[in-house]
Amino acid sequence: MIIGIDHIALTVRSLEESVNFYTNTLGFEVEQRFEYKERGLTIQFLSIGEVQLELFGYTKEVAPQERKPLQAGIAHMALEVDNLDETYVDLQKKGMKFEGEPRTAMMGQRILFLSDPDGNRIELVEWRR
Repeated sequence: MIIGIDHIALTVRSLEESVNFYTNTLGFEVEQRFEYKERGLTIQFLSIGEVQLELFGYTKEVAPQERKPLQAGIAHMALEVDNLDETYVDLQKKGMKFEGEPRTAMMGQRILFLSDPDGNRIELVEWRR
């Protein structure tokens, strides 16, 4: 029986740029780091709340994925926030660009989209409880 999501893994072009983004911009915490020199791979684990993010950074150039409409794959990663408007202002001060402004979605939650350094979409969600 599946009981939940253990972690999310992303391959990134620049491990240090992505670690900086997820920690300094979004507030993730640095966890374990593993080096696989024979494969040219470094894996960095980050966490926030109950979510663990695994970043794969290769020492060789990794071409960014071309984004196409309806392309199979991850559409976005959603992160829950306690106050979307405050988070929006805070991230704007850090220079973050967004896909529009905070808005109310179909089920009453407030949402906002942004992208990481590799173009992976991130949805910020505030559930009105």
